[in-house]
Amino acid sequence: MNAPFASYKLKSAGKTLFKQQIGNTKTSAPLLVFNDEAVKTAVLTGEGVWRWRIEDFEKNNNFDAFDELISKSVQYLSANEDKRKFRVKSSKDRYFENEHILLNAELYNDAYELVNGPEVSLELKNTDGKKYSFVFSKTGNSYELNAGSLPTGEYNFVAKTKLGTENYTLKGSFLVEALNIELMESKANHQLLYSLSKSTGGTMVYPEQIKSLIDSIKANEKVKTVRYREKSYEPLINLKWVFALIVLLLSFEWFLRKRNGAL
Repeated sequence: MNAPFASYKLKSAGKTLFKQQIGNTKTSAPLLVFNDEAVKTAVLTGEGVWRWRIEDFEKNNNFDAFDELISKSVQYLSANEDKRKFRVKSSKDRYFENEHILLNAELYNDAYELVNGPEVSLELKNTDGKKYSFVFSKTGNSYELNAGSLPTGEYNFVAKTKLGTENYTLKGSFLVEALNIELMESKANHQLLYSLSKSTGGTMVYPEQIKSLIDSIKANEKVKTVRYREKSYEPLINLKWVFALIVLLLSFEWFLRKRNGAL
């Protein structure tokens, strides 16, 4: 590659990937530099990069090394503005108590490539102070976690991992709400109502047919008044107040007879 033979340096902070080498002499002059301050940029201080591709094929019989260099450079420059290398997100902010809690995690290296070598742990804590510990499963190049269903309440989570010498910690929260079946579907399901009425021998009536409902009920042989009668017997002696009344009357009669001399 043709590069300027001069003494120069970067004006702002940047990351130097390659430095110039003239023959066997290594220099400190940057050749390929990346800058990610306000806008991500890359500067190649030379021309004839196409020669690298030819050299790659001559030495390795393929273009893999050169193509990987270019593709990863473009990937780094086109990465979105979220510069976090560790990301954890819940599939929802609110869950019902019968739903499974699903979380996903992503870990990026310095080139913003997805990696999932390190273990990612997560600790859940509800407002009552109860804690749940989990470890993410590795899937593809990322992580996923199915925490199952949880009791209702507000939950805070802390996810942790380590890549190289860097420790990463991320916090988040979600809510588990009580399930109210009646509110899940407030719109009438006419097909379900028709099937239900047909299977039970009933009749489905629409609002405009409401006046015919009385006639339908009267004509239905199954709709009849049902009476029940049940007989029960109980010994008189069990009715203590009746027994006491009889004894009292007999005693009163005896007293009158005694008084009148009719014994």
